[in-house]
Amino acid sequence: MRFSIIVPIYNIELFLPQCIESAISQTFSDFELILVDDGSKDRCPTICEDYAKKDSRIRVLHKENGGLVSARKAGLAMAQGDYVVALDGDDFLEQDCLEKIAQCLDKNEADLVCFGFIYYMQAQQRQKPLQEFREGFYSREDIEKEVFPSFIYAKSGRRMPHNMWAKAYKTEIYRQFQSQVPDRMTVGEDAACTIPLLSACKSLYILPESLYNYRQNEASMMRVEKPLPWESFDMLYNQYDKLLNLDKWDFQKQYYRSRTHHLFNLVSAQFYAKTSFRNNVKEIKKRFASHPEYKQAVDNSDFDSLVMRLCRFMLRRRLYFLMYLYAKNKNRIFNLFIKNKTTIK
Repeated sequence: MRFSIIVPIYNIELFLPQCIESAISQTFSDFELILVDDGSKDRCPTICEDYAKKDSRIRVLHKENGGLVSARKAGLAMAQGDYVVALDGDDFLEQDCLEKIAQCLDKNEADLVCFGFIYYMQAQQRQKPLQEFREGFYSREDIEKEVFPSFIYAKSGRRMPHNMWAKAYKTEIYRQFQSQVPDRMTVGEDAACTIPLLSACKSLYILPESLYNYRQNEASMMRVEKPLPWESFDMLYNQYDKLLNLDKWDFQKQYYRSRTHHLFNLVSAQFYAKTSFRNNVKEIKKRFASHPEYKQAVDNSDFDSLVMRLCRFMLRRRLYFLMYLYAKNKNRIFNLFIKNKTTIK
């Protein structure tokens, strides 16, 4: 079997039928569709079973709720395909997605195929083709020369997409790295798998077309006003420390930039806590005191971007009130940007 499409599912009954339909209507038919119901409380379990009765390529697993990572692992344990395609339950594929991937692999077998996506937000649609990198096949030598300089976080801000979706993974290498991601991660869980995995790839294929449809939920974690979990990001960088060779290919510098970027978002998000500004600052200072690696990352990071240089400056100077103001106005600025953004079709 060529492909296993793995869909983790939790309380997304509104979007799930479109997701499943996009898979079973693929122009390339040599695949299995694994639906992992992660303890959904809505109609998702019924929807999964109804579709499985109609199409023999669909396999359904119902499990207790354990989070996205555990659902991916459960689906992977069932996978029989040579390659795994990750599909979130509120997203959907272009009809020729698998066919285009198969055509690439017929030309050159690769450990990983990356492709672009279409981004949906507030009824707007934007194409996000993978144009930052050369189209075609990459040997290991090509990866080291062309991809690694902007792999985690280049000085310019350029980086390889860290998302799990919009990629097809050789199953054996995907198993190796997905199994090492902690189940309790709720933020950064995609990068915790994809970055170490790509660093180990011997070959890669870049498809520039947008073959995946990503739906940005209005209430997604990164936009809801609540504190982000320090622990998940610590786990992410523990994965990097453990699985990446930070002494090669400028990875250490890129690691510092990425961690500084996340630290700014983490610190700013702490001001969404239902406590006083003073107490929030106290907890932030306590966190930095117990994690000297935070300061090391900020002190050693460098950016071309004026915005990121300003973020780093605020972190180094502990300008917490400015970060508080940013947090309180972030969504207002974002919504203004979206409102004035021209839709690209």
